Amino acid sequence: MITVPGTLARQKAVLSAFRTTASVTRACAAAETSRRQHYTWLAEDPDYAALFELAKEEAAQQLEDEAVRRSYQGTLKPVVFQGQFTYPPLFTKAGAVRKRKGKILYSKEPLCIREHSDALLMFLLKGWRPRKYRDRIEHEVTGTLNIVERLREGRKRIANRTDEQLEPNAG
Repeated sequence: MITVPGTLARQKAVLSAFRTTASVTRACAAAETSRRQHYTWLAEDPDYAALFELAKEEAAQQLEDEAVRRSYQGTLKPVVFQGQFTYPPLFTKAGAVRKRKGKILYSKEPLCIREHSDALLMFLLKGWRPRKYRDRIEHEVTGTLNIVERLREGRKRIANRTDEQLEPNAG
């Protein structure tokens, strides 16, 4: 295969960007390369395809690390009331609300709560311990089912019909 000058550098740039973004679109944009070119390289250059598989593993690990962080450490979400951020009041060392000229002083940073992702945690557990956390469906079937007998009955009904009754539009 004939390579265009600069191809190797662009391939490296796409792979490097993909490792951090986990997005072909963003990686190609960062490397100033078209998505079509990326897919052409995948189809025609086995070395690039192999390196891309390694980059996918690295990107997947980064995504998993972020999922662990969000589920375990959580993320800060600002408290919003009537469409506005809420700011906590400032306190003195003694625990009293700080005031200036009779007005309460508020923090410059909005009040935030830490949210943890139970959904991400469940996905991680299912991935790490599938035997324990997989979705289970249990069905209990009662009664008898004699499929052979039912097939025989169906054949007898069909055998007893006339040609007119077997027509698709017959009554």
